[in-house]
Amino acid sequence: MNLLVDLRNYQYTLHNIDQLLIHMEMGKSCIKIPRKKYNDVMKVINSSNEHVISIGASFSTEADSHLVCIQNDGIYQTQANSATGHPRK
Repeated sequence: MNLLVDLRNYQYTLHNIDQLLIHMEMGKSCIKIPRKKYNDVMKVINSSNEHVISIGASFSTEADSHLVCIQNDGIYQTQANSATGHPRK
């Protein structure tokens, strides 16, 4: 995971697939790939590291929370933020 931790010394490109949605619940993840974007997703998967796939997805209005990357003192952390008053599933 050090690959994604220190981004100061090199450039890193995050591929964004328009209309791709990622929904996560406790114990499962669902990736909704639009039919017209399948080839784009396969390009990202084939060019990714064997252990880490990084991909940008579209904002989902159906989700009860979203993953957010936060940088604090040079350390990156990912956390799930839910809407106020709406607990995560």
